[in-house]
Amino acid sequence: MIGATDRQVLWQVKIPLAVPVMMLGLNQTIICGIAMLVIAALVGTNRLEQIVYVGLSHGDFDVGIIAGLGMAIIAITIDRMTSAWSRRRQQQLGLSVS
Repeated sequence: MIGATDRQVLWQVKIPLAVPVMMLGLNQTIICGIAMLVIAALVGTNRLEQIVYVGLSHGDFDVGIIAGLGMAIIAITIDRMTSAWSRRRQQQLGLSVS
């Protein structure tokens, strides 16, 4: 690019254009981490993931569904927050938002 340093091209062109893809990766990483809560119960935690494990191991549908819904609400909330941030950032940069 004529008239711009490599640093300017990186910070003013390449990174802003890559924001949607980077946010998608961050979003998927967070959702995958929340999905790992059930596996974390097997190593002896004592929070939400332990409630899921107790519900599954004892066949207690009520406990399992409440803990599962709690995890789903957390995942949906985080998904919506990161999506909204990404959309807002794209609008600030003048990129098309679909």
